[in-house]
Amino acid sequence: MIFASIGLLLVAGGLLAAGIAKSSTGFLALSLVCTGAAGVLLVVAYAAARGLTGLNTNRADGTGAVAAPGSNVVYVPLTAMPAGNGTAEPVPVLGYDDMSADQIVKLVSTGALSDDALEALREYEASHEGRKTVLDRVDRALR
Repeated sequence: MIFASIGLLLVAGGLLAAGIAKSSTGFLALSLVCTGAAGVLLVVAYAAARGLTGLNTNRADGTGAVAAPGSNVVYVPLTAMPAGNGTAEPVPVLGYDDMSADQIVKLVSTGALSDDALEALREYEASHEGRKTVLDRVDRALR
């Protein structure tokens, strides 16, 4: 739907240019109609996207997600969640155990992690996998 609205906006732009060049109110009116149709398509696409995320729905079977207006919905895989008794050691980054050494090195290289997060990552890596490439990259980032 988004690509259809972009296409309609391109057509509207062409009709606008033709209407200006030929001083034709017919082309200008068609341009306005195409622009309106593109806007309607965008509203429909937005409504469909909100429905797909389950925002502001509360189904009786409990499968609907309830979110406050303006909040963000974040997917967290169940494997990244701590055990039900709360005794699991927290991972430094969600999904860390599923990441390859190359992915972790790239994450550290971005500079997106604070020094505290880097220290927690280093401690976790040293006590679990102990991958030298990851530990070396984290040490360099901490310097």
